[in-house]
Amino acid sequence: MKRIVTILFLLSAFVDVFAQNNDPVVMTINGEQVLRSEFERAYNRNKESGTSLKDYVDLYINYRLKIAEALKQHIDTDSAFRQEFGNYRNDLLMKYVRDEQFEDSIVRSVYDRMKEQLKDSDVINVSHIFIAVPQKASEAQKGAAKARVDSIYGLLKAGADFAETAKKYSQDLMSARRGGELPELGPGSTLKEFEDKCYALKAGEMSKPFESTAGYHIVLMRSRGKLAPYEQKKDELIKALNHQGLQQVVFNHAVDKMVKASGGLSRDEVLDKLEKEHEVDDTAMKNTVKDYREGLLAYNITKQEVWDKAEKDRAGMEAFFKKNKKNYNWDSPRYKGFVFHTSEEALVKPVKAVLKKCSGKGWFDVIKKQFNNNGKDKVVASYGVWKQGENRYVDKYVFKDDNVKIKEHKSYPYLGMQGKLLKKGPEELADVKAQVVSDYQDFKEKEWMKKLRSEAKVEVRDDIVTTVSNH
Repeated sequence: MKRIVTILFLLSAFVDVFAQNNDPVVMTINGEQVLRSEFERAYNRNKESGTSLKDYVDLYINYRLKIAEALKQHIDTDSAFRQEFGNYRNDLLMKYVRDEQFEDSIVRSVYDRMKEQLKDSDVINVSHIFIAVPQKASEAQKGAAKARVDSIYGLLKAGADFAETAKKYSQDLMSARRGGELPELGPGSTLKEFEDKCYALKAGEMSKPFESTAGYHIVLMRSRGKLAPYEQKKDELIKALNHQGLQQVVFNHAVDKMVKASGGLSRDEVLDKLEKEHEVDDTAMKNTVKDYREGLLAYNITKQEVWDKAEKDRAGMEAFFKKNKKNYNWDSPRYKGFVFHTSEEALVKPVKAVLKKCSGKGWFDVIKKQFNNNGKDKVVASYGVWKQGENRYVDKYVFKDDNVKIKEHKSYPYLGMQGKLLKKGPEELADVKAQVVSDYQDFKEKEWMKKLRSEAKVEVRDDIVTTVSNH
């Protein structure tokens, strides 16, 4: 008996040693061991960015510390986090949770309604080319649309492929991507004038251009016939209904049944149990859920501790900008100021005088109060910091580019400008705010990570790191 026990002990020890050798610990972060397989999977998932293995070790440690901090602050219990993560997890579980009887009852009821609606009529499959006509279109607009659809019809009569022509010219963008193909139609499923023209066609026949309340159409009848039996249509209907939320309805129904049969478990507890059950057989799902949860934790804690705080820290950002102002110098001049248009020439000078006293803030309300307060806007304006190539008016009149063509604004034909040319760099934070905000957030994140790293106990097995993706 002693011999058997000894053999079993040795065998167990051998298995443990084999497992450790096969998947050794690559690092320990605050007592939490990270296996080589886990680190390797993360590295291979992110190495496309060109980060070296050595640099990725630091990035990974920072990532784990963010997750740990999020858990420390109970981000995972926040209702918004739980809802977002739960929705994602549930989407993954849908393929495992079905009530086929319930699903069949819904699909069959849809089929029965189709059958009742069709009566003796055919089901039709058509493609169309559509040229839109605005509701209050002028005669000129209608004429232009008619000329366009007639031209397209001429191409088709000359032998052009219908699908390719639809992709190129149809203004029904959704069907155009599919070569003009529309979903299966029956009586009452679309505009009557469109439907009547379709049902007048034989299989393979193409209509002449015709008008509906929406615009002009050319229709190709691909096929028509009686509604197929339910068993033949079922899979097609399920696919179509899934786009309308059928899978979600079936999933919720099945989960509700599980909750009722659970003996007192909550919906979340039932879903947690389902997740664990399916993770046993589906490693890919397990990893996907884990990655999403950890990524969401890292994102939320970084947003809370860095991005939101940095953006609100006006004094800190101003100090950062002043200290690093030379980093924001431009390689080319910028025009800082206003470009405006007026409906009356006499307004140009008064608007210019008003804007001269305005900064990048509050000017809109000033213009509205003084010039656009009688129910009709007399002035339209924009404020910015533009380099050459970003505003055609600035290009033309500030940078003196004679190649720029200016088309007169019909309602606001009179142009005015009020601003200055900055040759070296920004005057103030507002001139480069987006860039400074981004840089300041990066700076604050580095400070935060430095603090987390100083408080952490991290041990890295460099000898194991070198074997990653090479064992």
